[in-house]
Amino acid sequence: MTRDSIIDWPLNQCVSSIQWNTKVHYDIPFQLQGLQDKANNCLEKGLFTDAVLHAQMAVQISTDTFGYDHLYVAVSHNKLGLSYSKKRECDKAIKCYEKALKINIHILGANHAWVGSIYNNLGSAYNTKGQHDVAITYHEQSLQIRIHIFGIHHVDVAASYHNLGTAYSRKGVYDKAIEYYEQSLQMKKQLFKGEKQTACKYYEEAWKIYNV
Repeated sequence: MTRDSIIDWPLNQCVSSIQWNTKVHYDIPFQLQGLQDKANNCLEKGLFTDAVLHAQMAVQISTDTFGYDHLYVAVSHNKLGLSYSKKRECDKAIKCYEKALKINIHILGANHAWVGSIYNNLGSAYNTKGQHDVAITYHEQSLQIRIHIFGIHHVDVAASYHNLGTAYSRKGVYDKAIEYYEQSLQMKKQLFKGEKQTACKYYEEAWKIYNV
């Protein structure tokens, strides 16, 4: 959104009582996006502590500006959770994801793609923490939402199958792990035809389980 953006008539009618505020509608979102980009850059470089600091700033600014129940706040909490997850500070990550989840369900409803993504993040955090049954529950919730929204043949659905395979593998239930890895693998083969490197990665994951 730029300072020269034109709001169309229906939207203008919906927000007719809200005066355009350059700080709130441009400067703050621009600042938050910058912090998100910096956090992402730090995560890519393995600078997880720096990523946490940028994400914490985003949480503070978004909360101070928009209150606690706003999508910008949810985005910031989710990014902070991802940063803590990379540091393997699972309890802190889980608290951030839970805050983001609560906001998203309240604003977007329970069957939204972003809600599914946060369930997935919670599942991964609990899996890292070693609470595999809880992880499986969250990954199953994520899977059901993703199937409902995207259908069976979608990269996010394949990712959920893979994450369930990982959770069952770490739990030691290898038959179930193989089942989910195979579902993910077959879907990946269809979605990434011709991408040999991606296909090999999932063959390797399945092969590791077969040879436990």
